[in-house]
Amino acid sequence: MALALLDLRDRELRLEERLQALEADIGQIKTQLETSEADRAARLVVIEEQGRQLGQIPALRQEISRLQREDNRLREQLAAIHGSFWYRLGRKIRAL
Repeated sequence: MALALLDLRDRELRLEERLQALEADIGQIKTQLETSEADRAARLVVIEEQGRQLGQIPALRQEISRLQREDNRLREQLAAIHGSFWYRLGRKIRAL
């Protein structure tokens, strides 16, 4: 009978140790889950920002096209002014 009680007490101690180990494992898992959740939230912020930036691409392409047209128009004007200047300068030189 005493031996049976000792065996039960020994089994109870082992079960308590196992329970403590499992509780420690649960604590580690919770910590890992919190870390993982924080990482996921941070990645989501980055993904949302990238999505916002990608959404700006069509407008930026339109702006580039507009600026290219403006650049071409200004280059044409500059070429016309440049040509007119040299034409007038040549006429003045010939008139001398």
